[in-house]
Amino acid sequence: MTYSDYISYIELCASEWDGEQDVYEFASECADSSEYAIYYSKAWDLVEMMRHADFGILTNAEALLTEYAYEFCGVDDLMTRLSYVMIQEGVAETLFAKLEAA
Repeated sequence: MTYSDYISYIELCASEWDGEQDVYEFASECADSSEYAIYYSKAWDLVEMMRHADFGILTNAEALLTEYAYEFCGVDDLMTRLSYVMIQEGVAETLFAKLEAA
C-alpha cells in the first residue's frame, strides 16, 4: 500500500456514508471490516508505509491506543489495532471535513 492508496481507501470508505449514521460509529464499522485491521500482514504493511509517509498519523494512532487503555497482547495485535485506529480516524476526519465544507 502506498500513501495515495491509503487516501483513496479512506475516501472510498467515507463515500459510503449515508449521512444518517453517527460519524464515529460509521468510521468504526469501516475499520472493523477493513482487511488492514484484520490481516496481520496487511496491518504491518499499512503501519510500515505510514512510518515513512506521514509519521504524524501513526503517532496519533499510538496516542489514541494509549488513551483507549490498550493492553499489549503481542506485536501482531498491536499492528492490527494501529491500523484500525488509522482507518477509523482517517474516515472520521474525512467525513467531518465534508460536513464542514457543506
